[in-house]
Amino acid sequence: MRSAASTPSSPPSPPVPSACFAVAPDGSVAFDAAATGEILEGRPATASTARTLVLNRPGALNSLNAGMVSALRSRLLAYETATPPGVGIVFLRGAGRAYCAGGDLRALYGAGNGDPGARLAAAEAFFRAEYELNYVLATLSGGVMAVALLDGIVMGGGVGVSVHAPFRVATERVVLAMPEAVIGLHPDVGASHLLGRLPGRTGEWMAATGARLTGAQAVAVGLATHLVPSGRLADLVVRLEAVSPTRRAAVEAELAIFAEATAPQVGGRGSSDADAQRRAAFPHADAMDEAFGADTMEETVAKLEGWAAGAGIDAGDVDGDMASSRAAWAAETLGQLAAGSPFSVKLGVASVRAGRTESLRACLVREHAMSVRCAAGTDVWEGIRAALVDKDRSPRWSAAHLADVADADVAAFMRPLTVEEDGAAPLVLEPRGVDVYMDRPGGGRSRL
Repeated sequence: MRSAASTPSSPPSPPVPSACFAVAPDGSVAFDAAATGEILEGRPATASTARTLVLNRPGALNSLNAGMVSALRSRLLAYETATPPGVGIVFLRGAGRAYCAGGDLRALYGAGNGDPGARLAAAEAFFRAEYELNYVLATLSGGVMAVALLDGIVMGGGVGVSVHAPFRVATERVVLAMPEAVIGLHPDVGASHLLGRLPGRTGEWMAATGARLTGAQAVAVGLATHLVPSGRLADLVVRLEAVSPTRRAAVEAELAIFAEATAPQVGGRGSSDADAQRRAAFPHADAMDEAFGADTMEETVAKLEGWAAGAGIDAGDVDGDMASSRAAWAAETLGQLAAGSPFSVKLGVASVRAGRTESLRACLVREHAMSVRCAAGTDVWEGIRAALVDKDRSPRWSAAHLADVADADVAAFMRPLTVEEDGAAPLVLEPRGVDVYMDRPGGGRSRL
């Protein structure tokens, strides 16, 4: 999703290597000295096997369109299948103040001049291609290792083209979120798999509220692997380009050393006490887990409303300062929940809970079915209109309150897609080389 979020001024992102090529949707490259393509490939002047792929739509916060999705997927597959192998590290980064603010939903809104059938067809095709790209990024083999350099806004589809990489380097400029509820969608791009594996109830909280994380918070819960100052990214790129041979363990060791040297108070995913790291990054982690661990969203809201009203003070459950801080957090959280589509809030939470025990491949297939059904409805188009087109911030949702959303309707959105009933074929993702690992019972992705 695109966002109007702003980020602090800071040093520019690492420069693209001098040899710069524009990438076509079929993955082919052509020299482009003016660097005008929407996806650019950078190659270092040295003999390094590293490559840099740049999302180059800074005026649109690098939001993804169909051509960019196709170009990224084709290029990654070309690296993976090259004979002999010629690419090791692939840096992923965005031009300007964003990594990627998500899919270009405004373009989908205008497809076919707003004709419902044309919009649905465009949305289904985009989601299908986007999720195929997410799966390729998550399952790259052949010695190809993606390193996502997250420096700025990372939202929605931007999470899908970064957090599935084995290495995700965040900076102090990061604003990371899955804000789909505010546009009537759900956390997709494999987010139900990712959020379902976050500690405690962080995933449900993020899905329901669209809460924004800093780079340090992203590291604390595992969405990013390392924290590095924005002004040191260029140095990091040079260090990693020099790693030889480019085996995963060597890259990971170099990243850990660099992150510890430049941001020692946060470090990386090797923290000896992950729970303490999370609690330091999220002072209300206990309240988050209690509220969003409730069986229903109605119970979650009731708990938050009680805290916002000062519940627990008179009973002596918490001291005054703690209760005041918790009340402020609860009030803020209630405001975030109120901004979203009630149906999307419930759908997103249900999806995260389902994804907790599913493989990434299964999550993407299910999310595709959910996205198609969202596109066939009204909330997503109303949400896009209110947030990105008319910008009146006054969406008229199909359900006014959480209590108006039946569990059966949420479950119906999550069932497998059929051509006969939905007019669209289910997403088919052919198992890839590392998919045996991805499909372990209970999910199991060591990177989170």
